[in-house]
Amino acid sequence: MDSLKHMIKCLILSFFALSLAQSKHKNIIYMIPPLGYEKGKLFDLRDQVYNRDNCVKHFFDLKIALEKLGYQLKLTIPRRDLSDGEFVLWSSFNMSRAQILRLCPPEKLYAHIWEPITVDPRSYTKAAHKIFSKIFIMDDRFVDNKKYFKLYYPHPNIEMIEEVVSFKQKRFCTLVAGRKSSTYKNELYSERRRAIEYFEHFPQDFTFYGKGWNYKYKTYGGGVLKKVDILKNFKFCICYENTSDQPGYITEKIFDCFHAGCVPVYLGAPNITNHIPEHCFIDFRKFKNYEVLYKYLKSITEDEYNKYVENIKEFLASNGAFKFSIPYFIDQVLTEMFPGYDRSKVFEEEVVKKLEEIK
Repeated sequence: MDSLKHMIKCLILSFFALSLAQSKHKNIIYMIPPLGYEKGKLFDLRDQVYNRDNCVKHFFDLKIALEKLGYQLKLTIPRRDLSDGEFVLWSSFNMSRAQILRLCPPEKLYAHIWEPITVDPRSYTKAAHKIFSKIFIMDDRFVDNKKYFKLYYPHPNIEMIEEVVSFKQKRFCTLVAGRKSSTYKNELYSERRRAIEYFEHFPQDFTFYGKGWNYKYKTYGGGVLKKVDILKNFKFCICYENTSDQPGYITEKIFDCFHAGCVPVYLGAPNITNHIPEHCFIDFRKFKNYEVLYKYLKSITEDEYNKYVENIKEFLASNGAFKFSIPYFIDQVLTEMFPGYDRSKVFEEEVVKKLEEIK
């Protein structure tokens, strides 16, 4: 009898120990951050280097949203067993399939593909995708709403600044981008350089900014902390994505211009007008060279320019622009993780209504 009591006691203690261990981890969601954003940098809004122009705010807000639903979003490195988490959000493709599977079962693996093919070509191969149950991706060619879901790059400011600088007070044209290079055949880094080299002949009308450029350029204005502080003071911005052959790959660049009340000269996603109305930007593909573009920009009157700005304002207030917002990004992730979750626990009533309109 004593041995039976002892056995029952041991079973009860084992059950409670197991329950305690499971409860300790059952509400954890792990995130493998993009390279360079380890050690909490992904959630540090005060860091002006890693959170330049509020570029990590969507991750921070996702963390807060999950907390409202009773989950912890924890950054981790891909070197330990991650199977105790509910899900693992992956933002880096620098490990082999076998290495990843040793850390977590595939049904828990979700991926966000942020970088363009010029930066991380491996992340666009089906072989790299096989182990993930769901993938959020900007490139429209992959989207099937089963395994691949459309990722709209979430911008922290889907509205125009209140005090837009007037046409007469603005300088003419700028470009804001770091100096980069790629061997990819349809990269646009070299096209940015061609734009700079053309406008070098018109220093009175052009100043460009960004990291890594050589001061030999007389039109180079140096680095910049906040892009809006530069863009708001220019009429036009040469706004090129990193590649010209990825449909739907639309990043923060064009929305930085919109936010500042600056009209972008855009080149990038070939189907840009499927997502952003053509009267909100100047499509560089319509011009055979920079000379023709320059003449056109110089010919634009104040009334014509202000019409572009009004078109941008109208678009930013639309459901189409809201898809590029942080709440839309968060809702997309939560909907795939927890179908039918209660949006009112996460968002204000106005945002909930907007999401329901779009969905």
